[in-house]
Amino acid sequence: MEPEQQQQITAVSEKQKFDNSSSRVVAIAVDGGEQSKRAFDYFMRRLYRRGDHVTFLHVEAPPSGLWSDPSQVWHSIVASARQLERKVTSDWCLPYNLTDARWLCEYCGGPGPAIVKLAEDRGADLLVMGSRGLGTVRRTVLGSVSAYVVHHSSVPVVVVPNTVPYY
Repeated sequence: MEPEQQQQITAVSEKQKFDNSSSRVVAIAVDGGEQSKRAFDYFMRRLYRRGDHVTFLHVEAPPSGLWSDPSQVWHSIVASARQLERKVTSDWCLPYNLTDARWLCEYCGGPGPAIVKLAEDRGADLLVMGSRGLGTVRRTVLGSVSAYVVHHSSVPVVVVPNTVPYY
């Protein structure tokens, strides 16, 4: 291949690399915690492109154990998820003028498998999530949602550690 042709190919691929006109579906896993906010801010400041379709993914665990009135427990869980959705929309999205984000909430046992399934079902091109930065022992005992997602997702995953500063 001629050097001139190689330069043209390189120039085209570099242009495509930074082309903001293509749209992506970006899933952002949120639980309302500081690490979720940090991951969202990182995405908006470092990775967001005009045309991105942002979908927030939230997983609520169903109640376990015996409850006097399961319908009240479920009502409380749904109300909590809706309150989180309002908080994310008003406190997180509006400062970035992100007005068309979508919200998906899943009510199931494990957050890791649910996040993977939701991102894949939505056709996500990218999945963004925070990490609490558990120590080795706590991560071994409690498990790590981000580690599960990284190892089981067919969607590229960006895990933002809790050491990344707020912007």
